[in-house]
Amino acid sequence: MYLNINVENYSMRVCFVAHLSDLSGANRSLIDLVTTLRRKGINIFVVVPRKGELSRELDRLNISYKSIYSGAWVGFNRENKLKKYAKKIINYFAERRYYYFFNKNRFDIVHYNSFIYGVGASSLVRLNIPYVWHIREFPEETFGLVFYNKKNSYDLVSKSEKIFAISGAIYNRFSNDFGIDKMTTIYNGVNTKEFQNHIEETAPINKTCSLLLVGAIAEDKGQLEAVKAVGYLIKTKKVNVKLHIVGGVIDNNYLIEIENFISNENLEGKIIFHGYQTNTSKFRKDCGIALVCSKMEAFGRVTIEAMLSKQLVIGANTGGTVELVQDNETGLLYDQGDFYSLAKQIEFAICNEQSILKIIDCAYEYSKKHFTIERTADEVIDQYEKVRR
Repeated sequence: MYLNINVENYSMRVCFVAHLSDLSGANRSLIDLVTTLRRKGINIFVVVPRKGELSRELDRLNISYKSIYSGAWVGFNRENKLKKYAKKIINYFAERRYYYFFNKNRFDIVHYNSFIYGVGASSLVRLNIPYVWHIREFPEETFGLVFYNKKNSYDLVSKSEKIFAISGAIYNRFSNDFGIDKMTTIYNGVNTKEFQNHIEETAPINKTCSLLLVGAIAEDKGQLEAVKAVGYLIKTKKVNVKLHIVGGVIDNNYLIEIENFISNENLEGKIIFHGYQTNTSKFRKDCGIALVCSKMEAFGRVTIEAMLSKQLVIGANTGGTVELVQDNETGLLYDQGDFYSLAKQIEFAICNEQSILKIIDCAYEYSKKHFTIERTADEVIDQYEKVRR
C-alpha cells in the first residue's frame, strides 16, 4: 500500500553508505533517494569509499559527505592473492575509521546502498546503532563476484534491522537467506520530472532506426546477444538499423569477443560503442528502441528510464525485467539467450510502428504512475520509523 507521508519537521539523522565512487545505476538511485528524503525533512549524510563523480554530485547538491577509503567485500575469482590481501588490509583500517566516525556522530539510522559493500557494519553492531540494507543486485549470479568471507558478510547483513529488495526477483532470491520478516520489497523510483523535461517525441521506429543498449559491458548484460540479433536482421531481413552501446567495460575478454564478432560479420559502423556516460538522455532521444538483454536484471532502472523517455523496451524474459515489462502492453519480451527471438521482436517493432506507439504510450503512463521517487522515499521513511530506536 502506498503511504503518502507528511514529514515536514523531521529531525531524523540518516547516514547513507555508498559502495562505489561513480554515478552508475545504484549511486544514481542513491542520489535520487537522498535528495527526496532531504526534501521531506530527513537530515542526510553520505559516506563514499573514495572521491569521484558521486562526491562531486554531492557537492553540487550541497549534501554533506565523508570519504573513507575502502573497497567492496566481493571480488572476481581471477583476482590475484596480492590484490585481495591489499583490499583486506585497506578495509581493516577503514573499519577503525568507521568506528570512530559512527561513535562520534551517532546517527539514528545507517543505510547501506549495496549488497557488495559492508565496511563499517561490524562497528555499528558494536555501537548498537540500527542499520538497514538495500540489496540492488545478484552479485554471484550476474557479474560472477565472490564474497571474500560470505559467512561473515551474510551475518552482518542479517543483523540489520530491515533489508530492502528492489524487486520481487531480489526478494525471492534472498528471503530464504535472511527471512521473510527481515525483508521487504521497495521498488526503485526515479525522478520522473527530470525525464518530462527532456521528452519531445518518440524517435522513429522503422527499417533505418537506431537501437540503444545501456549497461556495463559484461557477459551478464547480454551485449553480444544484441549484436548478433542486429547482425542477423541486417543480413537476412535487409534492414539498416544501428545499435548504440553505452557503458563502461567490466570484462575486457567479453569486449574482445564482441569486437571479433563485429569484425568477422562486417558490422563496423552498425554497432557503435560510446563508453561510460553519466547522461544517457541524448542517446535515448535518438533511439526509438531500448534493449534490455541482461541474463538476470535485479530491477531495471534503465528499463524505467527508457519507458519515461518514450522508447520501446524489448527485454529478456527473466529477473526483474518481467516485473516491469508486460509483453505487448508495456514492452516486448523475448527468450533470454536466443538472439533469433530478440531479432524477431525487433523486426515486429519496426514493421508495426502504429501498434508499437500504443505500447510506448502505455509504458510511459505506467512508469510515471508506479515508479516515482516520491513513492520510494515514503516507503523507506515508513521503514525507518519502524526500526528507529
